[in-house]
Amino acid sequence: MTVPQSSSKDAPNPPETVLVTGGSGFLASHVVRELLQQGYSVRVTVRSEAMVKKVLQAHAPDSQRLSYVLVPDMTVPGAYDTAVQGVTGVFHISSPFTFTTTDNANDLLIPAISGTRGILQSIKKHGPDVKRVVLTSSGAAMIDPIRGFDRDHLYTEDDWAKTTWDEAVKGSGVVGYVASKQFAERTAWDFIENEQPSFDLVAICPPMIFGPIIIPTSDMSANPSLASVYGLMDEKLEYPGETPFPFCVDVRDAAKAHVRAYETAIASNQRYLTVSSTYSQQQFVDIMRKHFPSLEGRLPAGRTEETEAAGGDNRKSIRDLGFAPRGLEETVVDTVNRLLDIENIGH
Repeated sequence: MTVPQSSSKDAPNPPETVLVTGGSGFLASHVVRELLQQGYSVRVTVRSEAMVKKVLQAHAPDSQRLSYVLVPDMTVPGAYDTAVQGVTGVFHISSPFTFTTTDNANDLLIPAISGTRGILQSIKKHGPDVKRVVLTSSGAAMIDPIRGFDRDHLYTEDDWAKTTWDEAVKGSGVVGYVASKQFAERTAWDFIENEQPSFDLVAICPPMIFGPIIIPTSDMSANPSLASVYGLMDEKLEYPGETPFPFCVDVRDAAKAHVRAYETAIASNQRYLTVSSTYSQQQFVDIMRKHFPSLEGRLPAGRTEETEAAGGDNRKSIRDLGFAPRGLEETVVDTVNRLLDIENIGH
């Protein structure tokens, strides 16, 4: 078993400590920052010691309230047993969109399901103080593969993907990924219904997430949304191409929604679609061309005209969570500025 380790032995113990899983991730690091700024003490799980230094450095101003637990493999039974002890809330965060080229859907389905069930079991057994779990699901868990992005449909929290296990196993990596999100969230809701734990659940369903990354990575492909933006800047595309999932949200707004979901009583046992707007690859290129003249030679010269896509209804998130998404232009500009910073630094 791993033991929680603090970045400062002399740090005071604040009244409330919450756990954020996968603390080095794109969304998770923003959730950690938001929690720290709101005065919480935060414990994160990380997979390796190599990431610990980066996580602590990223939150250096508040590192006295940041601790960590090593969880190398979340699918191992009891992986989270130590991490959940002594916390009052848990943010179980996974990447809403991590498309893969794997031909084995079980590589996606089984970890997603076992990881979700495993942390809920650990909380029930070893986290008696936990009052709420905020689960990062995905807008993908709402998309009907038959309807797709029909422009006449408005997706809401009542929508669910309907991919079967056989369809997921036989389908592409994208199909398997979408199904993994659907099955993982269903697993969480089934656990709440069948196990009747002392904690409740809130599911946040973000679409594609863009915005400035906190912890730089040398492997941009590890984050498909950022990789898609960076791919528009690599001088290899003649056209921007089709947009695979035309809903998006800024990572900072998604993080705020997670924290508000933890703090808001009305959010108990609810799910929320945190979408800011529809978008297209072509819109990204147009915004980059407007704000970054130096990129002119790197951007696709041709245009990709896309038809109007389905919409996502964020009214429930606005009403219950005070969700106030920023505009697409601000998100794109901040995303590209950060990518250029990382490029210049050489990460």
